[in-house]
Amino acid sequence: MIPTVRGSRAVALGCFDGFHRGHRSIVEKTVKTAARLCMEPAAFTFNRPPASSLYPSFSGILTGSEEKAELLREAGIQVILAADFESVRDMSAADFIERLLISELDAGAVVFGEDFTFGRGAEGNASTLRQVFGRRAIVVPFTEEGGVKISSRVIRTLISEGKVGEASRLLGRPYSLCGTRFEGRHDGRKLGFPTVNIYPDPEFVLPREGVYITEAVFSGGERFGSVTDVGTAPTLDATGRIRTETHILGTLAAGVPGSPMTLRFIRRLRDEKHFSSAPELAAAIAADVAEAEKYFNENPLR
Repeated sequence: MIPTVRGSRAVALGCFDGFHRGHRSIVEKTVKTAARLCMEPAAFTFNRPPASSLYPSFSGILTGSEEKAELLREAGIQVILAADFESVRDMSAADFIERLLISELDAGAVVFGEDFTFGRGAEGNASTLRQVFGRRAIVVPFTEEGGVKISSRVIRTLISEGKVGEASRLLGRPYSLCGTRFEGRHDGRKLGFPTVNIYPDPEFVLPREGVYITEAVFSGGERFGSVTDVGTAPTLDATGRIRTETHILGTLAAGVPGSPMTLRFIRRLRDEKHFSSAPELAAAIAADVAEAEKYFNENPLR
């Protein structure tokens, strides 16, 4: 095994998909450790969760590579090494440490969660890291909510069940989806509720079909309270393709076709359903809008 080393960086280890409150505690400990040891805070992560390669039933990612990197930097990480899981899955634990942590990142301390494993067949663990980094291999206890460990898997399940409020509490921020606006059929405008439409990236976890209170963020940084339908719009569209249709509250702002938009999910209002007529659908949308307006009157955007 590699002898104890003293590199120039304290390195947070993990996939960090979603960058939830548990991940944040690991990064906060890394930044504090780096300051105490006069090191540079860094992170080793993966471009995609290993689970996406290991399990066919994987439901989707929570954060893309760019968003994850941005969240890590905002939390104080200065250097990031993001690897493709397939390129390292057959690497031995010793090679992982020597080639990635020491040679690539010049790690002198490592910080990780209780369940962190690495190397071929997950042969490496906390004990392996302590043999190399000694007391500078730091384990961060699980972060819990209501006696349950906060994990990306739990958050994915909550989102797929439509429990976006609970998922956001574990994330420490609203769950968000990004997409590029496409020109729709203007069904919402005909009903009196014009919408901004995006096809969500299929790599991401999609909230259960239904209607949600959301915050819409356009590429220029403009933020609006909104109501979003996630689903197939069964009353007016027979294609069956999943999309999000978002009505912006109090404005006709709709962005430009082809421009990006981010949706932050706040609260689920109801299931998507097939209505017998357009007027019945319009009445349901009006009720959804009234509920969303009440929410934002009590919780204004800042």
